[in-house]
Order: sequence, then structure tokens, then C-alpha cells
Amino acid sequence: MRKYAGCLWDTVEIVFDSPADGPAGSSAGGPADGSGVFVRLRNRTPHPIHIVGDDQTLEIAPDGPPARLVLAPDQPDGTLTIDGVPVPLLRTTATATVADLPAPEPGTLLVVARPVAEALPERDDLAYPHRSVRDDRGAVIGCRALGRPARP
Repeated sequence: MRKYAGCLWDTVEIVFDSPADGPAGSSAGGPADGSGVFVRLRNRTPHPIHIVGDDQTLEIAPDGPPARLVLAPDQPDGTLTIDGVPVPLLRTTATATVADLPAPEPGTLLVVARPVAEALPERDDLAYPHRSVRDDRGAVIGCRALGRPARP
């Protein structure tokens, strides 16, 4: 397994296959500088990301505080009793506000949790772990791809 902290490569080239992102090889949907090439990948999740390829696995260490959706205060919604144990039932809501997300940087792709990326679909510098890889117990151990939300 190859491990990376800060993930600075010579280049991480993005070739777009989707017409929504621009023709193959275009810079549409790429980094803020319009070059179509990312040179840095930063993991803004709270845990290492394992990208599983055919012949190797890359581990990308967390790089800075995790970006998170800000939650509204919980609202009581009753109580369940399970085997004599009272369990509060709460209504929860995530706001559209994201905390600890840096501003876009030219050439940098930020890997965040999917709900964070989906809250900001206009940001082409955000991606999330996609196509989960699971072990024989069903626990997620990595991903085979990085996803980006569809543009609004």
C-alpha cells in the first residue's frame, strides 16, 4: 500500500468522460485555474481514505480538520422503550452551512464526505469516496472511485 500525507504529486490529470463535465480532455469542470490538471489531493474527512486499484491500494491520510455540515439543534420527537430502556427519539436537520472547508485553491481537489460535496454542487474542487469496497463482514475498507455531485 502506498501512503500519502498531503498528497502532492507531479500531476493528477483528470480526463472527463461526461458531456456535463466537458469533452474528454477538456478543462471544463477542472480546478479553479482552468488547467484541467489537479496537482494536489487533500483528504478533508476524519479518516484515511483507501483507493483500491487493480494492483495496488493508495492510502490518503487526513489533511486538516474534516469539513462538516452544521447541524441544527435536535428536536424531541418522543421516546421509545426497548427492553425496558427508554431511548429518546429526536428529529435532526443538517443545514446548508459547511464548517472547516477551505476556499478553493488552484490545482487542489478536496476529498470530503458525500453530504458536504452534495451541499455545494457548484464547487468543482470537491469529491467524495465512491464505489465502496467491503470486506467479508460487510465493513467498508476503501473505495474504487471518487465521485462528484451533478451540477445544478
